[in-house]
Amino acid sequence: VRGDGAYVDRIEIQIGVTAADAYRQVDTGDLDLVLDAVPPPDILQAFQGDPERQDQVHSDQADANYYASFNLAEPPFDDVAVRKAVNWAAPKADMLTVRGGALFGEPGSHIIIDALLNNQLADYDPYATPNSNGDEEAAKEAMSESNYDSDGDGVCDDDVCNNIVAVTDEADPYPDQARLWQQALEPLGLNLDITSLERTTMYDQCNDPGAHVAICLGPGWGKDYSD
Repeated sequence: VRGDGAYVDRIEIQIGVTAADAYRQVDTGDLDLVLDAVPPPDILQAFQGDPERQDQVHSDQADANYYASFNLAEPPFDDVAVRKAVNWAAPKADMLTVRGGALFGEPGSHIIIDALLNNQLADYDPYATPNSNGDEEAAKEAMSESNYDSDGDGVCDDDVCNNIVAVTDEADPYPDQARLWQQALEPLGLNLDITSLERTTMYDQCNDPGAHVAICLGPGWGKDYSD
């Protein structure tokens, strides 16, 4: 027996709306619910900063991560010293802020997330930096060990460090994250030539040796099975 309550007369579902448009329609009252779409950071911050709308944002934990991947066959990332330098320089905290802040996770320290390892590596952080936002001095020290830094000053001086082929997802916030990578690596003499692509095309390029993509800035991983 149904008791008194608010029962809907119908449910209308829209598929294919962009995340930005969907959340703006929530903001105007034209949509009641958005599922499976990350809100743009500005809209998220507006909701979180408004006491009357804070309870309209819900987040579920996910066994997933976002990362950058090197092509070890492409200079300069065929040199482990360069790869170490990039890890030291990684602006993790700023990239998380661009994605939406602590609601979306925390800076990672290794590729397999702690929830899948019973926290056995929770304290493992070989590239720990102040505020998880990169350490230029440590990055340059690593770069100074590279064969691509002929004078050992922590800055790549080889031509392979110019116009490094990089790709990322064209959807927000990946282009902003890519610019953060670009800014963080410039002091090391690593100059990224970034192309933003539709996500499937991005993966195709990243995984095609013939495309000679040196670094992929937009991949993510999430577990597909519960066990």
